[in-house]
Amino acid sequence: MTRYIDVQVDEEYMNKRGAMIGAEESHDDVFLRITFGDGWDGLTKSVIWENARGTKVMSPITVDMIVDGAYIVPVPSIAKKYAGQVNFSVRGVTTSGLLETSATLTASTYFVVMQSTHGTEDEPVPIDSDAFDELVAKVNLLYPIILTEEEYQALEDAGLVVEGQVYAIPED
Repeated sequence: MTRYIDVQVDEEYMNKRGAMIGAEESHDDVFLRITFGDGWDGLTKSVIWENARGTKVMSPITVDMIVDGAYIVPVPSIAKKYAGQVNFSVRGVTTSGLLETSATLTASTYFVVMQSTHGTEDEPVPIDSDAFDELVAKVNLLYPIILTEEEYQALEDAGLVVEGQVYAIPED
């Protein structure tokens, strides 16, 4: 799903629609549709993002982003990495050669990134095979399975018994 959030920049002020930008760890699914007042003509523009943990990143706004009179600016994944408030400002500069001669910054505004129970901090951590074997042995002690010789042999033939331990029982 792709969403667009309208942002109007006029002088040093922004007017935006909506406060929610998505859930933590989501990415490549939200774009800002930014329009600028006449005072921004001729300025080199960028968006400055600050995520909920204080990490800042700058996204350039280039003429190839213009669609139907508005700049379509992707929200970078770092902006939505953590739940909380994401601040952003728009910056415009004039230059002479490689020297910045003036800069205009908008007042900061923010979006909210919702908490997700499936962020990277909650992802399962892989364990090595020895730790897995140890875990299975503990589970087998807690929940012993009584098998006939024929059942055990069938599981062994199916590759579900390793070094005398039953690792899984197929569902019917």
